Amino acid sequence: MNVAPERRMWGAALALLIQDAIFWVSDKEKKQDHHREAFNDLCFCGVITKRLCQKTDIDPAWLSEQFRKYLRVSLSH
Repeated sequence: MNVAPERRMWGAALALLIQDAIFWVSDKEKKQDHHREAFNDLCFCGVITKRLCQKTDIDPAWLSEQFRKYLRVSLSH
């Protein structure tokens, strides 16, 4: 699959947003404000989520819902 470098960059930024949001709910210490901000943005389909999804052709509402489903499953164990 041939993906343009710019699209790979936006995809990497989206992956980092998701990683930071997951880090916020993990048991790890050293949480920072940007982890909380990523969590809130992803959960509530915020401006950053919408922007990154627009750049990667992903439905932001779908991604937000999938993240919340992931949280429900992972936190119930």
